Amino acid sequence: MSKLNPNFLKTSDLSYEIVLRNIDPPATVEDKRRILKGILAQEGSDRSFIGITDPYDLKDNVNELTESITDISNLVSNFQGSPNNDDYTYFITSDPCIT
Repeated sequence: MSKLNPNFLKTSDLSYEIVLRNIDPPATVEDKRRILKGILAQEGSDRSFIGITDPYDLKDNVNELTESITDISNLVSNFQGSPNNDDYTYFITSDPCIT
């Protein structure tokens, strides 16, 4: 099974994953990554959470979603390669945020 890697997440994504688990995110990116790594380790162990809720309202986060979509669109539109290219193979077979 794939595992989320906090080292590849943007600040807004780190905050989202932490808030999703009902924890107030710290101010710095380093602390957010440290906290999320601990949370994910705990989720992967026998210790479980009572429940995970999604306190985010998508209507309130349109700017972050639009920014992420724009980033992805730019990557796709600027990609130059063919199915024989190593980068092409990497992009279609992996997600850099998941290891």
